[in-house]
Amino acid sequence: MGELIARRPFNEMYIWLDLAFLVLFAALLVWKKKYMILVVGLIMGMVYMLVDYGIFHLLTHSRSITEGYSLFLVLLWMSVSYGFTNFAWIWLWISKDKNLFEWSFLILSWWFCCPLLAQTFGKNTGTIVIQRTTGAYHGYMALILFVGYLEVICYNLKQRERMRKSLFPGF
Repeated sequence: MGELIARRPFNEMYIWLDLAFLVLFAALLVWKKKYMILVVGLIMGMVYMLVDYGIFHLLTHSRSITEGYSLFLVLLWMSVSYGFTNFAWIWLWISKDKNLFEWSFLILSWWFCCPLLAQTFGKNTGTIVIQRTTGAYHGYMALILFVGYLEVICYNLKQRERMRKSLFPGF
């Protein structure tokens, strides 16, 4: 299989709009006293950054960006944006939040509207193209995926063993 190049062009307005949304989303979480969700989202944004910049850029050199823009800063924004919203949303689902529909609608509508707003109102801002090759890091992704699933499987097996022992103490 040949090398695939994932390329994403967007204008600078997209970043500023999304940063404003992230602040609004964080403020809403604080207002509704969803502190754990806020913390988990922020931590996972940093984890995304460590993987994306640390492994996919520094280790495999698979990332590049339009000259004149900071790859570090753009990846920081992208990682925090995806990590924060994705894991905050996952946590809202796991906790079966009573306003799950509203939270979900807010996030999904933003993902749909932000590019359209940026396209309309950011015509005169610079265009950024960020891209990555895929061949250099798929092995690292596979390793992270396998180790993560192995940990979950071992944890689940351990829990079933505890449950079995509590149900059948002689076994």
